[in-house]
Amino acid sequence: MINWPGDFFNNVQDIFKDESKLLLESLELPAPVSIRMNPWKSTDQFNSEEKIEWSTMGHYLKQRPSFTLDPLFHAGCYYVQEASSQFLEVLFNEAIQTTDQPVVLDLCAAPGGKSTHLLSLLNGKGVLISNEIIPGRNKTLQENCIKWGSVNSIVTQNESSVFGKLKNVFDVVVVDAPCSGEGLFRRDPDAANEWSLDAVRHCAVRQTKILEDIIPSIKPGGYLIYSTCTFESAENENQILKLIEESDFEKINIDVVPDGVVKSEL
Repeated sequence: MINWPGDFFNNVQDIFKDESKLLLESLELPAPVSIRMNPWKSTDQFNSEEKIEWSTMGHYLKQRPSFTLDPLFHAGCYYVQEASSQFLEVLFNEAIQTTDQPVVLDLCAAPGGKSTHLLSLLNGKGVLISNEIIPGRNKTLQENCIKWGSVNSIVTQNESSVFGKLKNVFDVVVVDAPCSGEGLFRRDPDAANEWSLDAVRHCAVRQTKILEDIIPSIKPGGYLIYSTCTFESAENENQILKLIEESDFEKINIDVVPDGVVKSEL
């Protein structure tokens, strides 16, 4: 059993109430293994595996193979990515349905899961700017975008404030924000020892700054897709509510929610 930090345990109980026990138990279970195929590099290696309902190219695997020993992995035929992250597809398709040549920014893009997914969904249309400020992570982002094999991709290494100087440029901005990382505990139980209320507060301040920086760069009528891998309201709902209250943003409802996805009202 994982020895959860006291503040984290209390926080989960406050947020999830009667479901908190189920959540904590789930965090001690092995994470399901899932991948997303590259539509331009044909292989039938995983065709018989269970499909992810909200991802046209996603599959659950019955067991975790040794990906680093698979030449198809190194060739960019598929990307190892959690199923929940692939829900981006539903949101992005909604955002670009009336735009022929979208200009898209993936602001906090490393290691490249969302960027390679966006490139697949763009299917050669428009352009994707994938940004990562940390040099080592930027190198990994470059490698993954190159392996994916799409020509409408640009990788940059800038602070969010730099993009704020661009006025009304992007049709869609994706911000998978740096966060307190509770969603990673199942994959890395030791990460729980680094969690604290101070870390949550620090992340929330950083997220607010990133969002404030990027607002001017979004076109009127454009879309912001915001995500984290934490349960904290300060890092999720509160950030969105602040944008709605203080800027010209409005929330967009997704009418069709696949099984396995829980929709929360702001």
